[in-house]
Amino acid sequence: MSDIRLTEERLRSYLDTNQFKRESLCIALLHFLGSYTQVKSRRPKGGPDGRRDLEAIFDGQYTVWGGVGFRNGGGNDSAARKEAQNKYRSDLNSALEEKADLTHFVFFTNVDLTPDQITELKQFAEEKGIIHTEVFDLNRLRVVLDSPEGMIARLQYLDIEMSKTDQLGLINKFGDELQTAFTTRIDRVDETLSRLESFLDFQKPLVQRSMFCELEHAVCATDIENEAIYIEIGGMSPGITGGWEKHLIISDGTTPASNNRFDSIFFHWSDNKRNGKEIIGKRLSLHSENVFGYFESSLTSVGGFGVITIAKIIFTEVRVFATPRISRKIQRFRITGNNYDIVNLETTETGREKALALPDELIFPEGFAYPHKALELREVVPLTQRDYFESPPQKSDCKFTNNERSATAN
Repeated sequence: MSDIRLTEERLRSYLDTNQFKRESLCIALLHFLGSYTQVKSRRPKGGPDGRRDLEAIFDGQYTVWGGVGFRNGGGNDSAARKEAQNKYRSDLNSALEEKADLTHFVFFTNVDLTPDQITELKQFAEEKGIIHTEVFDLNRLRVVLDSPEGMIARLQYLDIEMSKTDQLGLINKFGDELQTAFTTRIDRVDETLSRLESFLDFQKPLVQRSMFCELEHAVCATDIENEAIYIEIGGMSPGITGGWEKHLIISDGTTPASNNRFDSIFFHWSDNKRNGKEIIGKRLSLHSENVFGYFESSLTSVGGFGVITIAKIIFTEVRVFATPRISRKIQRFRITGNNYDIVNLETTETGREKALALPDELIFPEGFAYPHKALELREVVPLTQRDYFESPPQKSDCKFTNNERSATAN
């Protein structure tokens, strides 16, 4: 342990004339001298202080005022002790003039007072209506400064280095708490950086997005023949005011390789574009594991409203239908963009018996012989609304991200 005599010596004279550091030291120690919280200084650098050097809360409910009566050179002679006692009385009287209903008061001094002198001061305070008072003199301050609780303040304000024994005592006392505090601070920094990263990501142009229907097990086109999925999305293309984007994905089992991969043909259109339904083209997905196929298109291709960002997507509505056989296999529907899940929804059993007919005006491309009038679409994802202010997109854990899949298009 550090030399007790060095701590006493520094308490007596090291902070002579430096009222700012004197008050700062006392504030740092008060936390360890009793049930004191919310400790703060009034005016440590000078000026009117409202008749107290510091204030705090005692036992979670009582207001405490305090005075700091350090004397240059400290002392344990009668003159030094008398001066410290007079300072206590003066500070308490001043505090009561400012706050007549004050009931709790503490006093710090670097003078060594006797037990009888401290008792006299407490009796003086009791006569003034003070319920609780403490006098932290030289000896009490020295004891807490040489304990693990006070070693950091001792180093900071009295410039007394910790010995190896001191350091081990500090670690044994507060090691777990320090590690937890450090880890918590790192976690908060990481969280802040993560939020900043997301904020910047949300400002990047969202020129592509991908739709995924994840199945309970792998399939290829010949497994499900001419099944179809129909998707309606509102709010993802701001230019389509009050309208919906509509997408139709149809399995195509007629291609030569459709028995070992999943080939699909896609259509999309919007309520604002009734004529000239635009076909994106036949896409060949080389991934069949847990995915029905995927649809990837430029957001500018639906209505031509220009590139947007995730930050501009404020509110969306989504619903998904599928033909009966495939509807029973779908477990999740996603829309991803810039490696974020813009939509991530589980399917539901509710509504599986709800049928939907495709719009009569949907015109299939020439040569595509699909009995579209006979489509029976069942609801697999009911109408779902999402407010992105309340629930912003999260990083996607979908393994079929832009960089992890390959595809060819005819």
